[in-house]
Amino acid sequence: MSSNLLPCKLCGEQKKLINAHIIPKQYYRRIIPKGAKPHLLKFEVDDVANESKTQSGIYQDDLLCSDCDNQIGQYDKYGYEVLPHQIDESKLKEPFGHGLKIYEIGQIQVETFRLFLVSLVWRAGIARDSMFELIKLGEYEDGLKQILLGKKTDLLDTITAVVVLFRPPKYSEIMWSPFCSKMDGINIVTFYLPPWKILLKLDRRPFNDPFDKFALSVGKPTVATVQDFWSKGEFRLLCDFHQKSRKAAGLE
Repeated sequence: MSSNLLPCKLCGEQKKLINAHIIPKQYYRRIIPKGAKPHLLKFEVDDVANESKTQSGIYQDDLLCSDCDNQIGQYDKYGYEVLPHQIDESKLKEPFGHGLKIYEIGQIQVETFRLFLVSLVWRAGIARDSMFELIKLGEYEDGLKQILLGKKTDLLDTITAVVVLFRPPKYSEIMWSPFCSKMDGINIVTFYLPPWKILLKLDRRPFNDPFDKFALSVGKPTVATVQDFWSKGEFRLLCDFHQKSRKAAGLE
């Protein structure tokens, strides 16, 4: 925590800034096994493997003042409620057959949940930590900031997401780095918040079919799709991580 007065990245006022988490710390705490020491391992693998420990995730000491962090914290709190750690198996349904499942989240305050998503991607987009280096907000950075400042903007109406209950056969508790990509031509940012995956649309165009049917919508019950496998891209990422880890450790 800095002892000097610095400009808050959100409100812009000269204040004493605090240690502000990029991804809310509760999502990190969820993936610590019961009975284990309160430490998570952060791995960065290139030519060498860099390992560090953290008790509460990744934070930055020059982002937010306490007032702005507390306001964003209210959105984070609602995000925890909408995306629980414990899954109610009775909410798993198979309405389409063929083994395709959904999870019934139910009615939520979509406007508040959108603010959680906006705060999440904005923080990731301005963070220095290498975990977030794949997030490039471009023209959206200032627009997202204006939303968090409570200013009216038509950008908020375009913010939506497809929520995925991510239950791969192995390594379900890994929090992978978020990244930008395209899904059927639409710009999205993917976040892993075990056991959930968020496909956040940062594009003024709507989702295409069938993703539009599962996207957040005001007045409509929220459902999550269920993914019980690694996609090809995720499997390649997993294999690449495994190979680089072995090479960095001198095992190959």
